Amino acid sequence: MKIIAEILSIVILLAGMASCTKTDRLYDDDRTEIAMRPVMSVMPKAPVTGTEYPVGASFGVNAYYSSDYSHGQEWTSVSSVQPYFENRKFVKEDETFSGDPDCYWPHSGSLVFAGYSPYNQDVDPSFDPSSKTLSIKGFTSDGQTDLMYFLPELSNGRLKGLNTSTTPVPVSFSHALTLLEFNIKGIEGDEPIRLKKISIAKGKWYSTGDFTVTVGGNPEWENVVTSGNDDLEIYSPESGHPITTTPFSVSGLVIPGKIEENKNAVDIKIDYEVNAAQTYQKSGTVETSVQPIWVIGNKYIYDITIASGFIVVDPSVGNYTVVDGPDPEI
Repeated sequence: MKIIAEILSIVILLAGMASCTKTDRLYDDDRTEIAMRPVMSVMPKAPVTGTEYPVGASFGVNAYYSSDYSHGQEWTSVSSVQPYFENRKFVKEDETFSGDPDCYWPHSGSLVFAGYSPYNQDVDPSFDPSSKTLSIKGFTSDGQTDLMYFLPELSNGRLKGLNTSTTPVPVSFSHALTLLEFNIKGIEGDEPIRLKKISIAKGKWYSTGDFTVTVGGNPEWENVVTSGNDDLEIYSPESGHPITTTPFSVSGLVIPGKIEENKNAVDIKIDYEVNAAQTYQKSGTVETSVQPIWVIGNKYIYDITIASGFIVVDPSVGNYTVVDGPDPEI
């Protein structure tokens, strides 16, 4: 019995040691979670105003690790750079955005970050520290989902690494798409009119494309494909929207790309109903004298007047929403 008791004591002791090993997380207690504080650069995400990143949104982040550089040092070489994590989802938690699942700073070395919004588990974003280029392959436009991106900080022509810090990493998103804004109104004393649909004619909008941007350079769309079969619906209320003399606005987002040579125009289709009796469609060429192509990050404004006997479209170019001063300090 004494031998059995001693064996049981040893088993209990070993079990206790194993339990302690599992729960005594001294290394984990020393870890510092990576947090981020995103803002919008210059122009906010439509239709959000201001520079605050939308609370309910999420973004994907790629991080790259180098053991050679510490906080604030430029990466003069990328021979030792390794992926730390890729396409990690970040969501709002308390006052900052954190990884989902959690992610932590390395105990030594430094990280650089690049990312995009909104997060999509099927997207395969890549960042090459050697060429300083972020790529997002095969983005598909639905006319409503914005695509934004942020890049590492550049110092003296080199990427700047960051290391363990309790301060949230500031990231500033820029727009990769073009915003279209349509301001619709009628004329006083006209018949009752309802707007049924606003769309971009098939073959006149780019449905998919590969996005690339280099730190310190200009963003570009490559391998863009025009839609050959379907119109892009920007606005299509179920029962139609009543048109009055007070303008109302609707917006859509498109992949910018070059219009075919010698066809410096875009086709906007407008369906409307007069007196709930007959549906008319204005499908014509809007001559964009201000800009023959849609450009990344710009907003194109179309002031549209609809009447029972005519329709007028007045195009112009503007900003998403102008923000006075620089981004807020974070």
